[in-house]
Amino acid sequence: MADDSKLILWFTSDFGGCGHLRSIWINEALNSYFGSRKFYEGITTSRFIVDTNILKQAKIYHFQRQITDGQLDYMKFIKKYRDENHKDGIIIYDLDDRVSDIPEFNYARQFFHNEKLLNNLKIIFDLVDIVTVSTDEMADWVKTYKGKARIKVVPNLVPKSIYRPYDFIRVKNNKPKIVWAGSANHFNETHKGDFEVIYDLINNTIDEFDWVMSGVRKVPAWLSHIEKKIQTTPWTPIVNFPMVLKSLNADFAVAPLLQNIFNEAKSNIKLLDYWSADLITITSKMKPYAKENDYFFSGDWKIDRELIINIFNDEEKKKSIIKRQNERLNKYYLENNLNIYMDMFNLKY
Repeated sequence: MADDSKLILWFTSDFGGCGHLRSIWINEALNSYFGSRKFYEGITTSRFIVDTNILKQAKIYHFQRQITDGQLDYMKFIKKYRDENHKDGIIIYDLDDRVSDIPEFNYARQFFHNEKLLNNLKIIFDLVDIVTVSTDEMADWVKTYKGKARIKVVPNLVPKSIYRPYDFIRVKNNKPKIVWAGSANHFNETHKGDFEVIYDLINNTIDEFDWVMSGVRKVPAWLSHIEKKIQTTPWTPIVNFPMVLKSLNADFAVAPLLQNIFNEAKSNIKLLDYWSADLITITSKMKPYAKENDYFFSGDWKIDRELIINIFNDEEKKKSIIKRQNERLNKYYLENNLNIYMDMFNLKY
């Protein structure tokens, strides 16, 4: 295989958040920036490619969160093909979340938390050349499997073309409007999950603040007593998500996490989501957020309430916080970081 091959095959496991953030959007940006100059050619697919005319042209085989038996069998096929025909090819495996120690309230536990899949993961870490993860804590977890693959931390990056395509006009709210945006794997009908961190805050300020749960059709049972006072928006495809988040015209955003090893390994993607919508962000003081965010839940809802009110009533402070958040967001724009992938793929540009 010639060293000047530039074809990258991206095998995407899902077409939700992780699939776009860790595969689809990256390939689209690389094709856009470098494809026209013949430095790069990428294909994103969820199908297994067996045509050797394509496989032999590939410089990189990139797998995003493939873990089932069938997906593992295909990775074994690629490894065998690469070893026999294509010594220069590189197999990369990407994982953005832990698939062990998933909290019981998280619906993803039923899909991933079993010994068979965890054993598949152990085989994968021996099979591939490089494992990419989004955080140092994820890297430490992968190391416990003692695989042969090299581990590389590649942070989540967001495309500015989707997250900040234009400036938007904010209408001043009469009282603080606070949004939580996420998926239902943070709680279930009977367990507050990560919302345990802010349940008292919501419950005691429901008339004083406007609360929004974005990404769910209805509030869970443990909020049913104030259901009519909480605004909800249904799940939306990720390409529309930044626009929906901005359209809520909220002042604050919250990202509560319970203290556990699964959450400790999470990335800072929630900060990037919220910062891109100019939402003043309050989070749990944990590794995904502690280094870069400014405001954290105290453990006392009364203190958190005062924090929100004080910021809401200080226009200059709000502007200063948003400016600081935007400065931090700049280093996470995908368009500013394409060199991370071109260098990892060893492509000259």
